[in-house]
Amino acid sequence: MRIRSTWLAGICAGVGIAVGSLSGFVATPAVAQSFSPSDVFAGLPIEQVVIVIANPSADTALNDRVSDTVRRRLALFPGSSYSADRTNFVLAQARRVPDVAKADYTIGFGERDGLVLTITVTLTDGATKGAARGVLADGSGFPVLYDNNGTYLRARLEGMALYYANNNAWFGHPAEMLTGNPLVEGTPAGKGFNDWVETYVVAGLSGITPVTDKFYVYGAGSVMLTASAGQELFTDTTRSYFGVEDAYAGFIVGDTTASGNRYGLNVSGGRQRFTLANAFLIANTAANGQERAALQANARWAADMVGLAQLFWNGNKLEAFYVNPDELPVLDTKTEIVGVNLELKPLAGLMVMVGQPMAMVNAVSLVQPFASVMRSVKVRLSTTVGVPLMVAMVAVTALLSTKPVGSVPMSVQLYGAVPPAAKS
Repeated sequence: MRIRSTWLAGICAGVGIAVGSLSGFVATPAVAQSFSPSDVFAGLPIEQVVIVIANPSADTALNDRVSDTVRRRLALFPGSSYSADRTNFVLAQARRVPDVAKADYTIGFGERDGLVLTITVTLTDGATKGAARGVLADGSGFPVLYDNNGTYLRARLEGMALYYANNNAWFGHPAEMLTGNPLVEGTPAGKGFNDWVETYVVAGLSGITPVTDKFYVYGAGSVMLTASAGQELFTDTTRSYFGVEDAYAGFIVGDTTASGNRYGLNVSGGRQRFTLANAFLIANTAANGQERAALQANARWAADMVGLAQLFWNGNKLEAFYVNPDELPVLDTKTEIVGVNLELKPLAGLMVMVGQPMAMVNAVSLVQPFASVMRSVKVRLSTTVGVPLMVAMVAVTALLSTKPVGSVPMSVQLYGAVPPAAKS
């Protein structure tokens, strides 16, 4: 990190003194413990975040993509507070962005006495050429098939094999534990040692292309083959299943202001994965096992249908969603989920979420037994001190008996984490 200063600042630490002037920082030798010059900026507001590419590519769309990806990895926006540890940590993440050879930053002061962070990115030699890349262009770079002028096409090819075993599954009493369970087919696991193997292979394509310099359309499609053999928890039947996993399309439009504020709109629909609140509320919208095999591998994630509209600005997001989960036919409840979710990040490492995520359609039979509806206020706090440690998790639930059946529960969540850079 390098530091530019337009202020006159004096810092005393031990017997060492550093003075900032228009010419930069000059330090006298210190014989006692002293602060790094960057410490004096801790907690000051960031006024502007500028990303500069030192060796820009002839492909301007590649420059824009790298700049935006680096900005998202940094997650440093005007109005947030500066922390040297956090900035160095997220900058290390930015250096892992494809086509980035190195990245560094300098600190200056803006017109309103806030900090101006200038991120200087150096591209790799391959990126600076500006020529079309990928298997279809020059025969190299798999899984990238094509990359030029903002059009990006990528192949997906994944696979996994899993060996799993149990001893005395279902406490050795499968008949009593699984009576009436529709997942049972053949003989389930029980007393003694039982084992089985699972595997899946998924192949597909995803791509994005510009309509204008601010408006992009994208889409993805994939198919998956799953298989299981041996004595599984619910069955000893060898089976396999082939089906579509992803099949969705959408568009994204957005821009970045001169000060570094990032905003945009993302709209998509089709078979795709959907999570809510970093998967704290909704994690998986597809079912595995039974005729689809791969019970423990948990291979499938995409819902039958997801309609999603997201309005985002900096680290904040407002989204409306519709989800029709991909349930097992034998257990299909016909449940559909619609909701609105607002996520705000007022402070670094802190997220506040207010949502109405659980409106159930065509699931009346699931709520009829209940005479009231639950309204939840949940607080989740996690912190990192030396080693990863969750230090608190509080949940307070209020039952509102006055609400009629069919009312929509609301959840309000507050959770945060100290960045990993704080680890000792």
